[in-house]
Amino acid sequence: MEITIKVEKVTDVKTVVNAACKMPVDVTAGEGRFTVDAKSIMGMYSLDLSKPVKFSWDNNADENKVNEFLEAVKPYRV
Repeated sequence: MEITIKVEKVTDVKTVVNAACKMPVDVTAGEGRFTVDAKSIMGMYSLDLSKPVKFSWDNNADENKVNEFLEAVKPYRV
C-alpha cells in the first residue's frame, strides 16, 4: 500500500516516525530510487521534506495497525 504525506515541522516528522514505528512491517519513505526507512528519524531528515513524500509498506500488514497509522498521519496526507 502507498500514501503521500507532506510534513513540514519537526513535530510532524516525529509524529509520522512514531506512527511508522508501531507498524509490524517495514515502512519506506521517499520518491523514485531514493527511499529510506520511515521508522528512522535520521532517514526522514535525509529526504527533501519541502515536497510530498510517498510512504509504502507490505500489503500483508495487520489491518488494525495500518488503520492506526493512517489515522495518526491523516492531518499530513495530500
